[in-house]
Amino acid sequence: MKTLRREILFVLLLLYGSAAPAAVYYVATVGNDANNGSSVSPWRTIQKAANTIVAGDIVRVRLGVYAERVAESTSGTSGNLITYLAENGVTVLGFNITGNYVRVVGFEITHSTALGYAGITVTGDFCQLLDNNIHNTSGTSIDPSAANFLTIRGNVLNYSGSPGGPSGSGLKSINDGGGSMTNVLVEYNHISHTTDYLCSNGTNYVLRNNVLGPTIISDFGGAPHTDGWQSNAQTRNGLMEANWHVDNAISDSHIFLSERPVNGRNAHYTLIKNVSLRSGDQLWAQFRDATNHLLAHNTVGQVGFGPRGGPGGSGFVYVWSDGNGPSTGNQARNNAYTNVTRGAVYTVNSGSSLLHDHDLVYPPSSDLANGVNGDREVDPQFANYAINDVRPKAASPMIDAGGALTTASNSGNSARVIALARSADAYWFNDGFNGMIEGHKVYVGNNNNLTVIGRDVTAGTITVANSISWTVGDKIGYAYRGSGPDIGAYEFGDVPLTAATISKASDTYTVTCDGDVRFVVFYVDGIPQAPDYLAPFVFTSAGTVTAKAFALHAQASPVIAASAGTASRPTVPQGVQFAPTN
Repeated sequence: MKTLRREILFVLLLLYGSAAPAAVYYVATVGNDANNGSSVSPWRTIQKAANTIVAGDIVRVRLGVYAERVAESTSGTSGNLITYLAENGVTVLGFNITGNYVRVVGFEITHSTALGYAGITVTGDFCQLLDNNIHNTSGTSIDPSAANFLTIRGNVLNYSGSPGGPSGSGLKSINDGGGSMTNVLVEYNHISHTTDYLCSNGTNYVLRNNVLGPTIISDFGGAPHTDGWQSNAQTRNGLMEANWHVDNAISDSHIFLSERPVNGRNAHYTLIKNVSLRSGDQLWAQFRDATNHLLAHNTVGQVGFGPRGGPGGSGFVYVWSDGNGPSTGNQARNNAYTNVTRGAVYTVNSGSSLLHDHDLVYPPSSDLANGVNGDREVDPQFANYAINDVRPKAASPMIDAGGALTTASNSGNSARVIALARSADAYWFNDGFNGMIEGHKVYVGNNNNLTVIGRDVTAGTITVANSISWTVGDKIGYAYRGSGPDIGAYEFGDVPLTAATISKASDTYTVTCDGDVRFVVFYVDGIPQAPDYLAPFVFTSAGTVTAKAFALHAQASPVIAASAGTASRPTVPQGVQFAPTN
C-alpha cells in the first residue's frame, strides 16, 4: 500500500506542481502596471501579470474588486503550474484560460450586468479550478471545451445566467458544449440555483461528492429543466459517485439523463452511492439510447412530488429506445427506493434491457416482488429521514442484504489480476482515473478493502494492490462493513465527516478527522498541494500551512476546514464490525 501511495502522489505532484523555485508576483488595487510586481511594488491589473508570467510563476491577488476578464494564454508545465491565487476577498469578472497547466484558486467571480461570457472559460489542458465562488454570471459558471485532464474542485457555483441578482432564465453551471474532453474530475463543489449542473462531452468523467441543489422554481423566470448530470453529447465512461442531490423542488428535475446524442451513443456510466431526496418528478434516472449503464447502492427518497411526471409514464429508472437504437446491457443492484409515486421502480421499453436485483422499495411497487431476486418491499428504517439521515438503523433490513456486482471467472493464488464474469463488469470499478484519484475499495471473495489499481475493460479484468487468493465464482463488489454489502448509499457504521483539526510540531502538521474521510488537502501559503489519501495525514513545510478534509460519503457539507486543536477519532457504534484491512 505504501508503494501504491507513492505512485499516486508522484502523479499528483506532476498535476499539482512541484516545489521548484517560482517567481511570485503581486497585484493590488493600489498598484500600478508600471511597477515591478513585487510585494512592495504590486501591479494594478491581473492582466498585466498574465502578460508577464512564465511557467511555475505565482500571482497573488490582494483584496479588492478587479473589473477585468483575465485572458490567460501562457502555459505552465507538468512540474511548474501557473497559479493565480486570491489572497482574500478578491472579486473579478472572469478568466478565459487557453494555456495549459494553469491553476485558479479562491476568486469570487460575478457579473453585475449581462456581459455575454461565462465565469471561467477554459480550453487548456491540465488546468485546475479550485475553491472559487462563481455566482450571478451572465453565461454559465464554467464553460470548458477540449480541456483535457481538467479538475474542478471545491467551488461554489450558483445563479448562472442571472447577472446582477437571483433572477433570469438560468443557464447550466458546467457546460461542455464545445470540443470533446477526456479525464474530467468534478468533485466537492456546491452547485445550486441553476439549470443543469453538469453537461458532458467526451470520455472519462468523474462527478463525485458534490452537493447538487437546492434549486427551486422561484429561481427562474420560466419553467426550468434541472438535472444533476445530462449528456446530450456523446459521453463514455462516466462515474457519478456519492453526490448529495436534495431539495430540487422543480417538477422537471432529475439526477441523471443519458440522452440521445446528436452523434454517437452514450455508454458505460456508473452511478453509485448517491443520495437523492425530494427532487423532481417521477423520472429519477433515464437511459435513452444508451448502453451499459450501471446503477448501485443509491438511496432515493420522495421523488415525484411534481405535477409533470416523467415521459411515457416512466418509473424511477426509465430505459428506452429512440433513434439510435435500444438501450441494452444495463444493470441495477443494491439500491434503496422510497415513496415511489407512480407504482413502478423500473420501466424498460421493448427492445431495451436492464438486469436488476437486491433492491429495496417502500412502500411496495408494482414491479418488484418481496424475496424475488433478492428484492425487499419493507421499511428501510433510516436513522432519521426527517433530518436527511438515511443511514441504516441497527435493525434495518438493508444491512448485509446486498448482492454482488459481479463474480470471478478465474482463480488465483497470491495474485492480483481478477477476471470478471463479463468484460463490461469492469466498468463497475474505477481504477484510479489516470492517477488523478484513488481507485475503488472492493472485496473479492473473502478478501475485503482491496484497492483497485488497474482495469482492462477489453479483457474484463481488474487489478488490485495486494496479492490475494480467490476461486472461480467468488463474489465481487464494493468494500463493506459487517458480513456483507448493505443496500443503499451507506454501510451500517459509516460516519459522516463532522470535524477536522490541524496540529503542529516544529514544521510538521498533522490533520485528524472526526468521521470517514476520502482525502485531506494541505495548503502552503494558500496554495493547495496534492490530495493525501492515506492516514495519518501529515505534511512538513516551513510556510504557513492550513488544511481541508473531504468526506468519503454523500453529505450536505462534504468539505471541512481544519481548525486548530485536537480532535478525537470517531467512535465505532456498538455492534459494528469493520472489515479487515489486507
